[in-house]
Amino acid sequence: MTIIIAEDDDKVRETYIRAIRHFSKTEVEGVSNGRDLVEKVKEGDYDLIFTDNDMPLMSGLFAITQIRGFNSKVPICMISGDRIEETRSEAMKIGATDYIDKGDYNNFTANLKNVIGKYFPTN
Repeated sequence: MTIIIAEDDDKVRETYIRAIRHFSKTEVEGVSNGRDLVEKVKEGDYDLIFTDNDMPLMSGLFAITQIRGFNSKVPICMISGDRIEETRSEAMKIGATDYIDKGDYNNFTANLKNVIGKYFPTN
């Protein structure tokens, strides 16, 4: 299983990667913007995508739209600190399969585990 994470903050992205590697036997890659995410997904074979929304060059919402244009099956989880319900609704409407509130610090790792377990229960 291979996971890709799009997050523009280097420290946050590395924290996500370390957390996932700690509890999951997966390959994890990271990119810093939506444009790179779309290109990597076009080129690679990813089993799960996590993406922030507010990133340079291309937002997570636009990246989801682009990815869904060529891949309708890969699960995509939006991770956002935007607590506006419209962002969650829009993400789900355009093709995200899950949404994690970045501000839910106490449950963040558990939420990552839950999303991974939803699609890969033996991992």
